[in-house]
Amino acid sequence: MKNGKYKFFGALLSLLGFSSCNLGRIIDSPPAVEYGAPSVVYNFSGRAQTKTGDPIPGIRVVVAPYGNDYAMNRRDTAYTDAEGRVAIPSRNITAFSLDPIEVRFEDADGAENGSFETVQLKKKDLSIEEIRAASGWFNGEFSVSAEVRMDEKSDAE
Repeated sequence: MKNGKYKFFGALLSLLGFSSCNLGRIIDSPPAVEYGAPSVVYNFSGRAQTKTGDPIPGIRVVVAPYGNDYAMNRRDTAYTDAEGRVAIPSRNITAFSLDPIEVRFEDADGAENGSFETVQLKKKDLSIEEIRAASGWFNGEFSVSAEVRMDEKSDAE
């Protein structure tokens, strides 16, 4: 019965000009996906300190691929804890490498824990260690970290 159905549809489609269709393959198996997107996975950890080494709580830390604002690359945001530490677990960005990664430490709580200047870091300013090697469209998994010493804002601002 099954073969008869395929032969009937095959004959019908060939009369309509679709002679290269293999209806059995189309019905029995899912279509092959031929599109891929390059991706990189990273884990981020960091620490914000004053110039004297005291921890700064409440600092917003944003990790993003700069110049790459696709919806899949949503900005990852976290805040430093009481010890000035922050962690953003495993995240995926659509990119060929970590070259476009950018990390920004910015004062988000106003004068509550002191007022500090924003610090913006590019890949060259970060500590990066490979965790898993690249394979196909997957371009590797990395541990990314940064420690910053933030300047206090002057009263003139």
